[in-house]
Amino acid sequence: GIPFAHKTGTLGGIRNNAGILYAGDNSHVAVTVYCRWDTDAVSGDKVAEDKRIHELDSVFGHIGLALYEHYQDAQPGNQAQQVQLPYVAKG
Repeated sequence: GIPFAHKTGTLGGIRNNAGILYAGDNSHVAVTVYCRWDTDAVSGDKVAEDKRIHELDSVFGHIGLALYEHYQDAQPGNQAQQVQLPYVAKG
């Protein structure tokens, strides 16, 4: 796996993940991502709320992967690649 020391948090429509991504021996990236989401859209529906949280966590994972790939590709001798993040629909 990819070493990533992190801490998540959730508070009334706000979800965050902050940490340090260890992309290589000499490549460490500090990153913090905050998301606001519409709690009214999933209010009272535990399944919908859990799905929304899972979607946000998935986006956090894709952001971490994009950072990791960017810094891995930026190592000497590697060509940089552009990473496309997935679109997550509101709903």
